[in-house]
Amino acid sequence: MRRAVTTVILLLVMLPLHGCATYTTIENMTLSLLVGLDLDEEGNLLLAISSPVFSKEAKDNEEDFEVRSTTLRHSREEFDKRALGITTAGKTQAIIIGKRLAAQENWSSLLDPFYRDTRNTVSARVIYFDGELSELIQFSAKDKPRLPLHLSKLVDTGLLRNETTKTTVQEFHRHLHEKGMTPSITGLRKEDGLALTGTALLDKSSRFKMMANSDETKLIYILRNKTKGEFPFTLHLPMSPGKGPGNVDMKRLSLNLQNIKPKIQARYDQGRFVFDVKVSSIVYVTERLFPFDVMQPYHELEQKIAANLEEQFNSLIRKLQKARIDPAGLGMYARAHAYPHWKKARDRWEDYFEEAVVNVKVKVKIVGMGAVK
Repeated sequence: MRRAVTTVILLLVMLPLHGCATYTTIENMTLSLLVGLDLDEEGNLLLAISSPVFSKEAKDNEEDFEVRSTTLRHSREEFDKRALGITTAGKTQAIIIGKRLAAQENWSSLLDPFYRDTRNTVSARVIYFDGELSELIQFSAKDKPRLPLHLSKLVDTGLLRNETTKTTVQEFHRHLHEKGMTPSITGLRKEDGLALTGTALLDKSSRFKMMANSDETKLIYILRNKTKGEFPFTLHLPMSPGKGPGNVDMKRLSLNLQNIKPKIQARYDQGRFVFDVKVSSIVYVTERLFPFDVMQPYHELEQKIAANLEEQFNSLIRKLQKARIDPAGLGMYARAHAYPHWKKARDRWEDYFEEAVVNVKVKVKIVGMGAVK
């Protein structure tokens, strides 16, 4: 019995050691922290990676490669022919989708290896790049970290004030298969440096449809009932005829929305879905360029702020209906509140959403005007 117990214990101790024979040192690996996909001018699939270099002798701490291949998995062979180590996507921080590829239907199928291979990560950010993929891959700033970390920090910073979205590969997969909403990913462009452009809105076939700017992105977040973080807005309020220096518009008011509480009800009436959206929030005024007596009641100013936000909501919804996309996920409210009619509409939700009626009512209460009278 003692011998049997001893043998079992030795086997349990030695079992984990079998994997040690297949380990790979980090110097022999090419960690593709950034993966890019696009089409060239002839419509061929173009793939790129950016990887850190772990070598004291290397002058550059990053290496970039671009290849043409048939699939993302097949491109790994081409990268291995050029890279210093075995290519792996287990630490990928960002997946860049170029402008040409994003204009095509069903490009999302190319991301299949990230879902199928368990060694790949599903937490990488999916980013739409409005430009040539080679421009981004070859971009290098002396005062910024390496490109993959630069992009990650850029997206995280924009997310603090809800100026863009952060969609991981896993979330992107869920959005594609959720019948009640359409996917959206981070928007990016290159000027003198890299800059966020808001949120790229896609249809159910993953094709790019339109770009939502930072204010429109915040409104989409509110409709999704994702109200964490800051929601700053700068509004044009014609409260007085005052003029500023040059062409400066002095009828501007900046504010932060806090404690935002959206309430959405859905119903089916006379052959169309109807959504009643009520948004309540408290407001902190952070900038006011026109004269206003802060000792007087705020009712008139609150009404003008609410009316301005309502118009922005209505303008956004008209754009979304024209583009036949639903990034706010109103279809999920239709499923929850009018399921018998939703069953008939779920496979053609874009048709029903285009004809839907969305009533938005905003109510705000100013609780702070700052320390200056």
